[in-house]
Amino acid sequence: MVEVVKTSVHNPGCLIYYTDKYIVTGDSYIPDFEVMTKLSRCNKKQAAKSIERILNLAENRIICPEHGETICI
Repeated sequence: MVEVVKTSVHNPGCLIYYTDKYIVTGDSYIPDFEVMTKLSRCNKKQAAKSIERILNLAENRIICPEHGETICI
């Protein structure tokens, strides 16, 4: 089963998808890169909360970001 979570990181419409083994973070979380929060529709406090939630969900899952390598944390 795939779960979908809204993550207002650099865009209020950002979504992530996860299963028991994988988390597809798209542009919401890219390991080793700072999330872009300078866009006009971005809320830095909400972005920080979303990143924290993503990292909690990513535990023991393979992270599949929009850019870069797939990793496991």
